[in-house]
Amino acid sequence: MGGASASCVEVEVDGMRAPSFACLTQKLIPKPAPGQPPSERKLASEAIVERPSNALGLFNYSATSHRMGNTFGTSVTPQRPSNPAP
Repeated sequence: MGGASASCVEVEVDGMRAPSFACLTQKLIPKPAPGQPPSERKLASEAIVERPSNALGLFNYSATSHRMGNTFGTSVTPQRPSNPAP
């Protein structure tokens, strides 16, 4: 697949269209900034995937383990200190 190709080939078999996803992906890759090598080009979705899970609001084992204390994996309620005597 040459870099100078301006169009993608679409194949139709038995009435079902099959576009070239490799070609379509190549067209979606952003243009490189001046002086930036082509190997450093990324899609926006690739930058999101590289972010840490806690920055995306997803499960993070270390944070959840710290919050739940020694009951992590054995109880549904977090560990809390006992109430002080009045």
